[in-house]
Amino acid sequence: MVAAIEAPDAKITILRTAAGEPQNSVRVDYRLDGSEISQLRHVVCRFGAENAELGRDTLIGVDTAQGPLGEAQLLFLRRFYLDAPGEPPPDPGASGTVSLLTLPTSFALALQQLVAALPSAAIYGLLASSYALIHGLVGRVVFGFGDLAALGGYATLTGLALGAVAGSPLALIAGFVLAVGVSASYGIAAGRFAVLPALRAKGQAVVIATVGMMIALAEYSRLTVPRSLIWAPPLLSSPIALVRAQTFVVTVTPMQMLSAAIGLFGALCLLAYQRWSTFGREWRAVSQDEIAAAMLGIDRDRVFTHSFAIAAALAGLSGYVLTVHFGQTGYAYGFTLGLKALVGAVLGGIGSIGAAFAGGVILAFSEAAWSALFSVDSRDLAVYSLLAILFIFRPYGIFGRRPDSPSLN
Repeated sequence: MVAAIEAPDAKITILRTAAGEPQNSVRVDYRLDGSEISQLRHVVCRFGAENAELGRDTLIGVDTAQGPLGEAQLLFLRRFYLDAPGEPPPDPGASGTVSLLTLPTSFALALQQLVAALPSAAIYGLLASSYALIHGLVGRVVFGFGDLAALGGYATLTGLALGAVAGSPLALIAGFVLAVGVSASYGIAAGRFAVLPALRAKGQAVVIATVGMMIALAEYSRLTVPRSLIWAPPLLSSPIALVRAQTFVVTVTPMQMLSAAIGLFGALCLLAYQRWSTFGREWRAVSQDEIAAAMLGIDRDRVFTHSFAIAAALAGLSGYVLTVHFGQTGYAYGFTLGLKALVGAVLGGIGSIGAAFAGGVILAFSEAAWSALFSVDSRDLAVYSLLAILFIFRPYGIFGRRPDSPSLN
């Protein structure tokens, strides 16, 4: 564990291991040999006595001579080093990178930020498509898809646990099936019995109903899932070197590429299904003129339920990407994911599925750029401020256009 928090080329000699002063802790004294001087250092590893729901062998804190590790540092230490099966992922800069294309540091850093944003782009794009599919049909924003994504994330953890015995591929497939199936099932029930009746009411009933549904889903998740965090093991996380700069190597993991492929494939499948299927023709008919569609024998309630099932499945797919890449989900994630995806949908154009997906992708890359150039602490403030600005000055987005007909009432 000491090797994970020191420099990659550091020479470490363990001098002593003993019980630490805090209860349920271990102190490790070691010598760090550099090119010029040697330093005596220590770490104190604290285990799970602070939380009764954690086992005693669970690392909950690491104190170093420079201070305690932060929450993010501890998270990555546990997930990608201590909890990783077998050996840690190989260092992509250790060998075989001499022949790589060398870029200026600024360009390499920008490329690494774009690569790191691929999973977020898939998550926001899929959720933004969910918003656009329903908004394009009924002309109103329906909340709750972020919480359906959180439910999909919990289902993914269950699938990963069920398929873990047979290895990573089967675990990924099991998680995918459960995430999409569970979210679509909850979406059908919520759309049929909560959202559809509210759409026929006057005023802002649909907003009140869907906000209430969002809160209910979050509370349901909070009450029914374990309170202790359950982490999925790192999957497909071995880095692949792309290019190099003077001081570091730009890498991508198979999971990042898989996340981007899932997001793009999901959006393309939805666009193709909406364009060439019978459902797509009925969806366009109801969205353009529901009275004329009803006169032609199209059941608008069935079209809406079908649409909500697809939108919920997309939300579950975004929860799947979130969980398999980052390793964890939570009921509190639903609110944040839902609002950020709404920003992306409005940014691109919430009346069009393709435009909304593009807006979600743009938002993810913009977040990555903000994190690289400015303080991460102010990133969410910038995103939510953008939502307010868009609703005021550009409610139909960059690529969207104003609807030319009324929607479901």
